[in-house]
Amino acid sequence: MTEADLLEMRQSYQKATRAFDLGEYEQAITAYKRAYELGGDAPMLFNIAQALRLSKRTDEAVVYYRRYLDRAPSAPNQKDVRARIAELTGKSEDPSPTKPAAAVPVTP
Repeated sequence: MTEADLLEMRQSYQKATRAFDLGEYEQAITAYKRAYELGGDAPMLFNIAQALRLSKRTDEAVVYYRRYLDRAPSAPNQKDVRARIAELTGKSEDPSPTKPAAAVPVTP
């Protein structure tokens, strides 16, 4: 990764996080995707899924949650992610209530 790529990845992540915080989920999705393209960090997939879920694009959100689990099988939040998938797909795999999750902070 070049210095320019690293800088662009950081800027995309920062832009995405600000957009997410403001509820501008479409902008967040685009910027998180760009950060993922550049850096390949699995937490970006989770962040994309969160923004998709909050923008009511649940089928796409499930796809990205599953991709996140595929890329980060030992993620510390995997239980919560599996519960979120169950909630969105209507399959009651985890009866415990889940609290809304924020975007995962990552320091590129």
